[in-house]
Amino acid sequence: MLMKHKILLPLISVLICGAATGQNVIRKPGSPLNHPALNYQSPFMSADGMSLLFQSDNTENKTPGLFFTTKTGADWKEPVQLPKTINGALTFFDGSTLSPDGKDIWVSTQRGGGLGGYDLVAFKVKPDGFSEGRNAGMPINSKEHEASAVFTPDGSMMYFMRCSIMSPERAEGCRILSSKKKPNGIWDTPQDLPGNINQGNSMFPRILADGETLIFLSDRHGGSRGVDYYMARFEDDSWSTPVALDFINTEKDERPISITPSGRSVFTALPGARKSELAEVMFPAELKPKTVLRVNGSIGGLNDPSAMYLSVYDSASGKQLRSLRPDANGTFNIFLSYGNSYVFFADPSDDHLPFFRKVYNLTSGQGQVIEKMSLDVIPLQSGSTFDLGAVSFLENTAPSPSSVPVLNRVIRMLQANPQTAFQVHCDNADIYDLFFRHLRKKGINNELELTIPEVPGNKIILISL
Repeated sequence: MLMKHKILLPLISVLICGAATGQNVIRKPGSPLNHPALNYQSPFMSADGMSLLFQSDNTENKTPGLFFTTKTGADWKEPVQLPKTINGALTFFDGSTLSPDGKDIWVSTQRGGGLGGYDLVAFKVKPDGFSEGRNAGMPINSKEHEASAVFTPDGSMMYFMRCSIMSPERAEGCRILSSKKKPNGIWDTPQDLPGNINQGNSMFPRILADGETLIFLSDRHGGSRGVDYYMARFEDDSWSTPVALDFINTEKDERPISITPSGRSVFTALPGARKSELAEVMFPAELKPKTVLRVNGSIGGLNDPSAMYLSVYDSASGKQLRSLRPDANGTFNIFLSYGNSYVFFADPSDDHLPFFRKVYNLTSGQGQVIEKMSLDVIPLQSGSTFDLGAVSFLENTAPSPSSVPVLNRVIRMLQANPQTAFQVHCDNADIYDLFFRHLRKKGINNELELTIPEVPGNKIILISL
């Protein structure tokens, strides 16, 4: 059995040089992980960093099996071997992954009821064990073989591999596909990634928290050492030419890796003093993905917090970048890449209730990587304040694209509360006039009282009376 001593596993810590490979290792975790008498391979960490899936030979017959563990605070719990329904001879172990929140284990299996060969099947993690598998069905699964499902942190995009040949130990003739989740929760028809990614045997995709960086394995991109790691970025609506990740590539065929939530390091298996060990390895500066802010949020005040609609917009263009819902407990995670400015909205399904807005200006610097947000939804009342930011209009008096998302929410709230009067703080009479006329054009008849603030700010603030 694995030892039960615990050690702290921070995401960012002192660098330790890996003598055998020349890699910059951040940390090799100790027990209950990395027992010196055991081998470890193919780790996969959830996007929130709280769940871990890996292979180990800590089994009765000493052959590799799948193990799962979660964190309590900074410590990993004792790993548990997954049941035979997941951990069976019909499972392609290297194709096993986790959902972003770690609440679903995705495996590739030939269990009955599938559509062809190896199918993608999800098992939900429950307090008392694991649910029966749920086949992803068409159009994700096909008569070929599917494996290695990974998701953008908001769950809106899936990347996976589809292969012509697959067995428990190997996969060949593979290509990487992506699918977008429709508003009704159904996955759209998968599309092959372009030819500069799929050159005949591209496998085990890993999409980073920025949603723009893809890491995958291939033996068809010019590497001379067999199966190597490559990275490509989604820039200007296309994938860049993949570059080899020689800081972790070795002379052997590589096995699947994972990415830590910070995006600054990979979580992989390296040769240890006696066996292979789990370790974090830093990205070199020239390959480091964008720094990402992870917002850990919670919703309170609602009987069903999953009814809340969450969305992120680009501040300048007003374009919606992503949408998501909290889970049944009201928790959610948002990942925002540095280098841009965003507006986050939380909208109750009941328009009588106030919406929430927050701006994240991440245009410069690296800043923090984790933020906690707690939202308590309370009915509209006297003194409820809504900072709309800088609202602007075009020459034809239509709102600018960046102002449309917040104005649409104001209109919905005022329509649902027609008897509520508002004080409007605005230091620009022309902007207020355009704002007032736009609301009246949309049929809003609430009483609006203009107040010129003492401190100019070139923005509009609404305060209910």
